[in-house]
Amino acid sequence: MRTKAKERKFLLRGVLYVALISFFVACAADSSGPDEPADSSGEPGDPPNDPGDPGDPGDPGNPDGPVEELPDDGGLTNTSSSLEAVLEGGELLGACDRYFADPTSATHREMLLCGKEMFFYEGFDIPGFPTEIASFLGDRLTSVAGWTAFGLIEDPYGRPGVPLGMVDGAPMQTANDSLPTLTFGCASCHFGRTADGRYSVGQPNQAYDYGGQTLALMILAELVFQPEMAVNHHPGAVARIQPILDEFEAQSELKNDFLWVLLPLLGAAPDAPALDIEQEGQYASWKAGTQDPVMPPVGSDDRVHLPLKIPSLWHIPEKHTVAASGGVDSSMIGWGGNSSSMAMMLPTFVLLSDNDTTWTSERLHPLAAYVYSLRAPANLTPPGADRVARGEQVYADLECASCHAGPYGSGLRIFDLDEVGTDPRLERFLDADLDGIPEPEYLAPEGLSHGVKSPRLRGLWSLDMFLHNGSVTSLEALLCLEGPRPTVEAEPLSDRGHDFGCDASVEDREALVDYLRSL
Repeated sequence: MRTKAKERKFLLRGVLYVALISFFVACAADSSGPDEPADSSGEPGDPPNDPGDPGDPGDPGNPDGPVEELPDDGGLTNTSSSLEAVLEGGELLGACDRYFADPTSATHREMLLCGKEMFFYEGFDIPGFPTEIASFLGDRLTSVAGWTAFGLIEDPYGRPGVPLGMVDGAPMQTANDSLPTLTFGCASCHFGRTADGRYSVGQPNQAYDYGGQTLALMILAELVFQPEMAVNHHPGAVARIQPILDEFEAQSELKNDFLWVLLPLLGAAPDAPALDIEQEGQYASWKAGTQDPVMPPVGSDDRVHLPLKIPSLWHIPEKHTVAASGGVDSSMIGWGGNSSSMAMMLPTFVLLSDNDTTWTSERLHPLAAYVYSLRAPANLTPPGADRVARGEQVYADLECASCHAGPYGSGLRIFDLDEVGTDPRLERFLDADLDGIPEPEYLAPEGLSHGVKSPRLRGLWSLDMFLHNGSVTSLEALLCLEGPRPTVEAEPLSDRGHDFGCDASVEDREALVDYLRSL
């Protein structure tokens, strides 16, 4: 098993010799209530910014019972139809310099503003891939168009070709120089557009085609200059990047310009790892909004092909809140609930950094506090009150709270996979041999559950991926209103499991869907 230092060396070595990507596990977690007051930062006519509604103890409209109110969001704009408003009008840039200059005198808003800057712009000194390659592809190619073709969102305050979520990483050392790099930040996966088109922090980026972007950065350069080498790659992988190859073929000057961008990399990473054909096929099989974050070309490899859907970051309860509700003393972050709190999860993430010892819990605190403050935007066009009331009764009659009794509809414990019946591949996450020893160990300092948690029931109206692998595409499909499940049996993309409620009447299931979309 590789040590952390060897994995870092392997990762840095393998960063983009011919446009090679390295990706790192971004902030993870899952899914606020109705009644949105006016948006304090949006422009006239914007939908309101939702401050969340924690619910009153005993409120019959609150399915999860008494919960502690969420931390104050500092008046920041985290949901709006205006991207500039969500980015605080450019105020994020430099927020951490201002906060850490005198943290003891900083206001709560100034601390959260720093956390929000980290969310959008911090690379945590993690090794990345050369900035010039990513910005060239993003700026020059209409088939990529600032990487928006792969679901990323352009940064109105950033550099050409560098979207939100692609941030400065640790410099890459070559034989003669040090090159700036880009790596991936929290916003690449956990910032997206809601079902009604608003921008929302914590919204899983269900449009993000990480598999396609990785293939583009992995094999594009070789096929641009040696198209005959396509026979050595998985046909699905080649098909995924064919629009980019076609653009290079149609504009010969692009090849010359791209070559000049690649020249400084010669000799930079002679031992660059590559995906084998099977792995290329796996990347090509992923739909947008899913990814396996622990497989090549990343330095960490758990030897298990397990694409997971990108979860939301809304309404993550602090662990003492779960315990106060009668559950385990844990925020249960991640699909297996292996991280007990943001304070435990974030240091694990920055272990990939070249300077992980400088990222102390105190330095990461603003980001943890900011993530805890996030709440789902309300559904601005909820179902009618009568339908919601009936669905709430169905929720009670079907005893949904037996699994969703925690804060905001989350669970109070980790469930065995056979209790839910979901795709069993999840049991092997970070533990291919099921020997109880995480691989790599530093990604699971609190151990492994080998189970699955109950996701929170907030913001479901804006989501179109359900189950841990995103194999179910709507609440209707989850409740078998679109036909029986499973429709796919093969691991790891099976849509089996969670058939609770599927035997209820059609009318009851339709009402339950309406109720869940009102939360």
